[in-house]
Amino acid sequence: MPEKVIELRFGDSSAIAAVRRKPPTKSIDKMHAAHGAAPGHRCGECAELVAKRYDKVYWKCRLYGDSNGPGTDFRKCWSACGKFRERGSGREEYP
Repeated sequence: MPEKVIELRFGDSSAIAAVRRKPPTKSIDKMHAAHGAAPGHRCGECAELVAKRYDKVYWKCRLYGDSNGPGTDFRKCWSACGKFRERGSGREEYP
């Protein structure tokens, strides 16, 4: 995907800020690009979102994968992708 440069002008000043649009970098952006979105749903409601519990809780998507690093962390508040599946009973702990 080629980069797009957008110029923004703030008020009457001559300052111009160039904003570069890059390919999606957050895990949920990649899931939205691949599978679309599920309007009205959040990742926290999905059966594929699981908790890895250590000193903190790290939320991971089973469909996206897990690298044991921050690149595969998800947030419960993110809008769900097209692979959204209603949460059933008892599948929220990491296997």
